[in-house]
Amino acid sequence: MKTKAFWVEKLDLKRHPEGGFYKELYRSSIKITDDNLPSSFDGDRNIATSIYYLLGGKEVSHFHKIESDEIWYHHYGSPITIHVIDQDRNYKKISLGNPDEEHPQFQATIPANSFFGATVEEDNSYALAGCMVTPGFDFADFLIVDRDEMLRQYPEYSEIIIALTR
Repeated sequence: MKTKAFWVEKLDLKRHPEGGFYKELYRSSIKITDDNLPSSFDGDRNIATSIYYLLGGKEVSHFHKIESDEIWYHHYGSPITIHVIDQDRNYKKISLGNPDEEHPQFQATIPANSFFGATVEEDNSYALAGCMVTPGFDFADFLIVDRDEMLRQYPEYSEIIIALTR
């Protein structure tokens, strides 16, 4: 198996504010105007964007939320677990990897405005994923969550909140 450092260099990945590494691959030239988006968006957005995302086995993608749906695709490496607290306060774990009995899927969709983060299931490994966002990603729609605020809102999920926040 190739190393994490190999992919960081080969794909020209940069550090992501939520943790891990990324590179934007696609940003649609077609835009959705502000008046055709929900009121939570401020300004026009590209129809879709896509990135590579790499997370090391001892790293975490910190809990964050965005205004758009995000589709994750497992490409290479160890299985990855996406931890989601949705708008209805439900927590679930989604395991992505080469399909088998434990990891039944290559891709999953995270609904807009859900809190989510990720972990790699094998400590001494990494996972390489792709993420597509629609309407397209804009850092104006990105929020890294505050640990204390999350613990106040969702005390029943304190263990995973502590693990995936700073």
